[in-house]
Amino acid sequence: MGSSYDIVGHFMLRLLIIYSSEMKDFLIQSEIELFKSRLDEEIESTQFIQSCRITSRHIDNILGSWNTEHSSEALRLNEENLFDRNNIIGKTNLQLLHKKAKHQDVFQMYLLTLRLFCKSLRIPQVAQHFLQSCNDKCAFYHITVPFQTCLNLVSKRKIHLIKGKAKIFCCNWKEALVEIFEYYLLHNILELRSNAFTNNYIQDDLRMIHLFKEIKLNYIMFRSADSFTDNEQSVKILKYEHVDKESANFPPCIANVHQILRKIHRLKHNDRFYFSLFLKSIGMSLNESILFWKAEYSKVSCCSSVCSHSWQKNERKYIYGIRHLYGLEGSRKRYSPPDCQTIQSNMHVSNMDHSCPFLYPNDEALIQSLSPKSPLIHKKWSLF
Repeated sequence: MGSSYDIVGHFMLRLLIIYSSEMKDFLIQSEIELFKSRLDEEIESTQFIQSCRITSRHIDNILGSWNTEHSSEALRLNEENLFDRNNIIGKTNLQLLHKKAKHQDVFQMYLLTLRLFCKSLRIPQVAQHFLQSCNDKCAFYHITVPFQTCLNLVSKRKIHLIKGKAKIFCCNWKEALVEIFEYYLLHNILELRSNAFTNNYIQDDLRMIHLFKEIKLNYIMFRSADSFTDNEQSVKILKYEHVDKESANFPPCIANVHQILRKIHRLKHNDRFYFSLFLKSIGMSLNESILFWKAEYSKVSCCSSVCSHSWQKNERKYIYGIRHLYGLEGSRKRYSPPDCQTIQSNMHVSNMDHSCPFLYPNDEALIQSLSPKSPLIHKKWSLF
């Protein structure tokens, strides 16, 4: 169960979603992922049953208030339309009412389905089975609901259809609840967006404006940290333990740096800087980067130079530097790895191991740099 701060935060995000179309998809997907994680959390069955009871009461309140409001609005519009059967405005109002009523009927169907789930999950033995014993292929319990409320399961052929009703086995209840939550969230966002008072309130309230700016700033930083290409297309996430395997595909300059790191567990400052940017560009996230450098710099250095730098002594410094590369510290600049032309133009710098082997003055150096087992380590090698 979420805390009161989680609940307040959820409803504040609803308001921000209708204020910013840029963050809409991201925030909605984040709320859905959070709901999924809540379902997977370990929780006492008594607490879970209490949550189902509270949810059932909320559903009853929503259905009761909606039925009253719907009946009053229908009666008012019908009375207005009786004065003039040929009134175009009256006909338009009735059409809008019928359209809205149809939409509300679908919403009511989802609420009734959710209430049915809550009613079943309030039973102690069912709740305990759902939380502790149910697995991916379990069919010990089932619930029959309108098929319209579980279209994702229908498309995956995970339910049994019987005369328009869907029999959902307990192994698929979580997925069904996620679909109901997603529809419920989108429905309420549409309701907020159609409310003129809500839009005016957000634009006029200074607290909301300040909060929106703070969240948008964090959103931009998050996207910049996890975005590895200029067009923001997603790439495969690179795990730190897979770097050795992927190094076979590294360009020679970076492969040489990687071999040096694996051999002596240290790199010169510029090499560490460019290697980190390269790993970031091919899909390594911030957390994976921290784990990668922690694993290497926690080891004893095998170089002949005297080096006092280690992860144990300089952890905060290293983490700050990595976060800086991901645009989360300092000037929050978005760094990119150097291209071949930049590396080749800087080959006059003697303290770099990530130089381009194709511009070496002799063939022996080129052959040595391209050998997978023979990293080219400069004789005059000093750390940092």
